[in-house]
Amino acid sequence: MSWRVKFSGPFLITLIFIILIIFISLMFYKTEISTSNIFQAQKGSLRIPYEDFQDNIILNGEWLFYDEELITPSELNGSSTIVTFPHVSEQSNYGTYALEIKGLKVGKNYGLYIPDNASAFALYLDNLYLTGSGQVAGNKIDEKMSWEPKIITFVAPSDTVTIYYQLSAFHNFPSGFVRPLLLGESENIIQTFNRKILAQMVLFGAISIMGLYNLSLFLLNTKELAALFFAFFNLAMATRILITGERVINTFVKNINWEITFNIQFISGAMMLAFFSVFICFLFKELCHKWFLKGIIAFSAFMILSVFLFPKSVLSVLDIVFLVVTIMTFIYILLSQIKLIRKGIVGSNFAFIGSVFIIGTIIMDAILQSGTNIIPIGIFIFQIFYSLVISEKYTFLFEQNIILNQAAIRDSMTNLYKKHYFRNLIEKIISKSSDDDIFAMMFIDIDDFKSINDNYGHDIGDEVIINIAQRIIQSLSYSDIACRFGGDEFVVWLQGTK
Repeated sequence: MSWRVKFSGPFLITLIFIILIIFISLMFYKTEISTSNIFQAQKGSLRIPYEDFQDNIILNGEWLFYDEELITPSELNGSSTIVTFPHVSEQSNYGTYALEIKGLKVGKNYGLYIPDNASAFALYLDNLYLTGSGQVAGNKIDEKMSWEPKIITFVAPSDTVTIYYQLSAFHNFPSGFVRPLLLGESENIIQTFNRKILAQMVLFGAISIMGLYNLSLFLLNTKELAALFFAFFNLAMATRILITGERVINTFVKNINWEITFNIQFISGAMMLAFFSVFICFLFKELCHKWFLKGIIAFSAFMILSVFLFPKSVLSVLDIVFLVVTIMTFIYILLSQIKLIRKGIVGSNFAFIGSVFIIGTIIMDAILQSGTNIIPIGIFIFQIFYSLVISEKYTFLFEQNIILNQAAIRDSMTNLYKKHYFRNLIEKIISKSSDDDIFAMMFIDIDDFKSINDNYGHDIGDEVIINIAQRIIQSLSYSDIACRFGGDEFVVWLQGTK
């Protein structure tokens, strides 16, 4: 029996309600684990009101910014402006950010988490150099870019310290921060980073397994191109997970060139959009229009070629265009799936739920505070539902094949074998039998069956035939075979009977 889900009005309302609850829970969960709404820097200064804070603090708020100056604490001669974190500068390629932090406990171990940022940077705590990535410079020639998250621990020398963050981004303009820094106890910061790494590894493993599973489905039946392109989509997503967020790839490959990871991230995103669109067209032929598929493939091909044609500053703009096109594509698919649900198309229910999740997490990620990054979770849930779509379709096709197979070999009224199948079966038994094998054949028909139909009608006649067939089945041993030979005629093969 099929396990298709039927969309009723109450079910749909309940489903939407559950999805909203999940999104709201994610929002409140993120708000609860961070204190960015409580602690906000003002005019370049942040005061922590208690010494033993347990939560990691997102260093949002107002920082001082020295535009086009790479300064250290001993060189504070330039004029600063106040900028609000996260901050992206559209006018300059380099500068220094400064934030004074008050209320630390002297001698206590603290940690800073610096998220991935396609730039070069150097971080100072007062006059002490803590860490850096690449080589900061005031020109493109001397600058050496890097792109990886960092964690640094330090012992608070006093209750007030100042963070100086030199940054340059000539190779990936504009410069600045998309995701802010985290401050916390050193142990908490390390655990936070490790949890992020673990979460990405789990997602990578789960999505890779989905890809390999669907690839195996295609290898078992090469006509199922939907499974092939869904496998490609999963594998492209798994690759992207390695080089985004906490950049797990840096755990295995040290000092990897930032341009390589940037290009792979850009290309994998374009490939994901193309593979998914082709997958949808093979999965739901009713949904796919030629203009839609050709447009998406052409756009994805352009995005891939742009990696080799344009500088990184142009690609940053194209990345926004890509995000807009991706959202529009999913909205189009979502609206089309509603039509498929109304038509009762197999798999459209799960596809709709998965699309709602991916669109919802993209929107929620934009609404929530920076650093939330719940899109990978949405993608993972989305892929689970699309795996269910494929499973439901395969289940439906399997059931249909069973029904067709049964219709080809068994009589629909009596469930006895049809004449042609019975004949082939007996020929095989005889060809494999030896001289010592014993068997017999019985021919049965119903006397005066025509008069039953004439006097009582064909419905009663059918009941008589079904009744006779049931009595024959009840009389058979496990090795006997029965067949409906004609209208009221039956043949029984009796194995081992003289």
